[in-house]
Amino acid sequence: MIELPLSCDDVAECCEAVNVFAELLIIQSNYSGDVKCLDIAIVLLKYFLPLDLVTRGHPNNCDILNELGATLLKCFKTTRDINDIDEAISSYENALEITPKSQSQLFIALNGLGAATILKFGVLNETRLLDIGIEWHRKAAAVRTEPCISRALALHGLGWALVNRYEITNQRSYLDDSILYQREALDILSTRNPVRIASLNNISITYRLLFERTGEMVFLQQSINSLKEATSLLPAHHPHLSVLLHNLGTSLKEVFPHSGRPEDLEAAIETLIHARDLRPEPHPLRHTTLDSLALAYQLKFEQSGLLEHLDDAVALHRDARKLYIEYNGKDEYGNLHNLANAVYTRFRRSDRQEDLLESMSLYQATLSSMLKSHYSRPASLNNLAYALKSHFQRTGNIENLNESIALLQEALQLTEKIAVNKDGPSQKKHHPARVLALNNLGNVILMHYEIERSTDEIDKAVEWHRAAVTLTRELWHNERAMFLNDLACALCTRYSYSFYEKDIREAFTLHHESLSLIGQNHPETSKISSDLAKSLFLHYSHTQISASLDSAVTYFHVSVSCESSPMSIRFIAAREWAQSADSALHLSSLEAYEAAIELLPLLATLGLDVKFRQEVLKSGTDGLAANNSSVVILNASIAGCDALIITNKGVAHIPLNKFDMEKGDMLVRLVQVSSNSMRSRNDGISSSAIGLSTDDSVNRIIYNLRKGRLVRSSTVEVNEIHRYVLAALWDDVVQPVIQHLQIQKSASTPVRLYWCPTGLFTFLPIHAAGYYIKNSEDYASQYIVSSYTPTLFALLIPRRRSESKPTSTLEIMTVIQPKTLPFTEVELNIIESRVPRKCLITLSTQNFPASVEKPTRWRVACAGRWGAQDIQIMQHEMPNASLAFLCACETAMGTDMLPDEGIHLGSTLLFAGFKSVVATMWNISDEDGPKVADHFYQKSLNTLQELYTMPLVNFDLKALTSVDGFLLLT
Repeated sequence: MIELPLSCDDVAECCEAVNVFAELLIIQSNYSGDVKCLDIAIVLLKYFLPLDLVTRGHPNNCDILNELGATLLKCFKTTRDINDIDEAISSYENALEITPKSQSQLFIALNGLGAATILKFGVLNETRLLDIGIEWHRKAAAVRTEPCISRALALHGLGWALVNRYEITNQRSYLDDSILYQREALDILSTRNPVRIASLNNISITYRLLFERTGEMVFLQQSINSLKEATSLLPAHHPHLSVLLHNLGTSLKEVFPHSGRPEDLEAAIETLIHARDLRPEPHPLRHTTLDSLALAYQLKFEQSGLLEHLDDAVALHRDARKLYIEYNGKDEYGNLHNLANAVYTRFRRSDRQEDLLESMSLYQATLSSMLKSHYSRPASLNNLAYALKSHFQRTGNIENLNESIALLQEALQLTEKIAVNKDGPSQKKHHPARVLALNNLGNVILMHYEIERSTDEIDKAVEWHRAAVTLTRELWHNERAMFLNDLACALCTRYSYSFYEKDIREAFTLHHESLSLIGQNHPETSKISSDLAKSLFLHYSHTQISASLDSAVTYFHVSVSCESSPMSIRFIAAREWAQSADSALHLSSLEAYEAAIELLPLLATLGLDVKFRQEVLKSGTDGLAANNSSVVILNASIAGCDALIITNKGVAHIPLNKFDMEKGDMLVRLVQVSSNSMRSRNDGISSSAIGLSTDDSVNRIIYNLRKGRLVRSSTVEVNEIHRYVLAALWDDVVQPVIQHLQIQKSASTPVRLYWCPTGLFTFLPIHAAGYYIKNSEDYASQYIVSSYTPTLFALLIPRRRSESKPTSTLEIMTVIQPKTLPFTEVELNIIESRVPRKCLITLSTQNFPASVEKPTRWRVACAGRWGAQDIQIMQHEMPNASLAFLCACETAMGTDMLPDEGIHLGSTLLFAGFKSVVATMWNISDEDGPKVADHFYQKSLNTLQELYTMPLVNFDLKALTSVDGFLLLT
């Protein structure tokens, strides 16, 4: 508490005390955020000004006026009352009129006038005020020419004023001068000076503007480095930290489109989330951070393709808009514009009509909220025009396309004015939205050409695209690649009807230049490479030059292999590659189909409704799956579990809403527990019950299976575990698929279904799913005959060899291990009783790998475990391999070594060329092997001819449900 000596006759001493007290009140306001402290300081300073009437011109009065001006400016930043600025300017001007005054007082008045005038420019947007403010700052800097805090403050204000001047004129010289002044200020300011933090923040913004103008990453990195230093100077909970973190996250966000590294984007999101958390509601700037965070999630969506990221972006944009309206009482064009962009992007990926209509409404609201002279109006016209183009594509309403063209022409009219720089007569700067309007108009005119087929329109489209490319030499360096590619595509379209060689050659050059600008790991690499491949293939189609075809295949391969690009774009490229290679009878067609179908399980995790048409599934003659059978890809991921059903009508995506990774892991552990019990039985321990596991979650299931019964031991029958697992698989996985395909129970004409499991599904007996309860049975084999394929490509492998003609001699090779598994000899006797001995080739496990190619067409019965030998098998070509019967342990079980791959002995034989493989999901006892084999051969080998042709067979599981108390699932 300071006691003011109001009775003091020394006016100078009284004024000094008033200044000290006012400064303390201002400091208190800075830390507490209490505006009342500023009000008290203003009242106090105004009250004591009349005391100085007897000494008008006394320098102490200058101090009070300067202090009053500074306090009024601080008050304005809270109240946003322009009267505070006018009073501040008046106070500083009165201070300048007082004589004599010290150099320090003169500097404070000049610098204060500069700050006040620029603040007033921010309210009224009158350029003359900005110019006046810059001049005041220059005069303040001229007062203190030596390195000192005062000069640093003047340079700090001058540098930021020049940034404002650049945003009006677009003259780079203002940014360059601003950097020079701000660097000098930073050289003066120590790390202990709080102004250094503000100066670091300002120079970071200046560097980012330089980056946006030039595309040079060095400027963006300098922006990030400045902000990182600034944040290091503030404590964790400082009220200004959120500003720095917001700006840092915004700068980090700009790195990703150039680097393509996901970790750069994650760093930006993490920083912006930190800034958001420091700005809880009702913080007046929270909406700006939510908006920046939304833009970061949009980038994440473009990288990952996951719709959930785009949904997050839309939700954040909505929250930002809501907060802005609550705080300001009105909508704001920036929030509307960004929300519209996010919703429109979601429409382009999800194809939801409601998103398209909402985006059009938001774009129209954006245009309604701004004057026709508004700087951002051309950008909004661009976006609405493109949304209308999309609406035309859905409805075919030509009026949408015509309106789109009209909007783009309006955007060109608004941006045709040229600002000539003072830097030199040759430097002209266009509105940044002009280049977009030119490029978009070219694309829309191309679409109009597809309807009218007017050659004049295609020529106009090329002209618009060429004009856009010309402007990109001045603007948007980072977008130049896409504009070059669009021009190349327009030239390619013109070539398709004129076959003018110059056009296609220029298109090749532009495609290559576009790729050279972005590098191999850029998210747009896939699209540009695919467009280049299509141009090359078009050239081949006209000229039959094989080099063009080979180059097209090369760039299709680059497009499909670019992992930083969205999977949906890569999938489209693979589809186009397959179609092109097929039509040209190129050897890469099978590789193209493989690339396309291998992307399908990944696309399922994105929640995308992939329209995979029938022609994409065709490879040479008929479809992907034999006999028009459906193929079901089962995909498990943290994001969700899905079934992707491929039929001759296309692809259907079925979310498995009742099944998740946690439940899947539980079922796998139960299978493993029961399998371990069966392995113990094989080792001589006679019991069909299992004890409690070390896994608590498994124990809970076992307890539920016992239904709370009091038992003397903590055991449960293996069959109870099996029934629980199979029932869960039926309810959550298999039944939804059967219901979607509308398959009915049938004992005479079962439907073949191929399962393609991935991840944890490779450990589960999908084919045996169902309820095995007397009088209420309902299980998979009553509806379908299940087959497995490790990948979709494996179904194509036997078809590659379809031209090889089978020999008239049937040969069956058997591989047994009688020393360790004596009952394999019993199994061999069963085979010999059903097949002529001259057809049999019996081998041991030692000489098996060297002899696999000898039989012309054969079946295999063997015993073994998954291991390195599988790789040896895959190295052999088996042109006539037909059926392998693997009566051994876990020959169709996935492996922990490759949890996301369907790799096991059974799949290895499919890859080696077998058309069919019968395998087991888990352990089987040696003595049960002959029983299973006998049942199999009894059903499938009634005659030699049946063995040779191997018709579709559906085995009665009920005949195998009880072998010494165990449910056998093979």
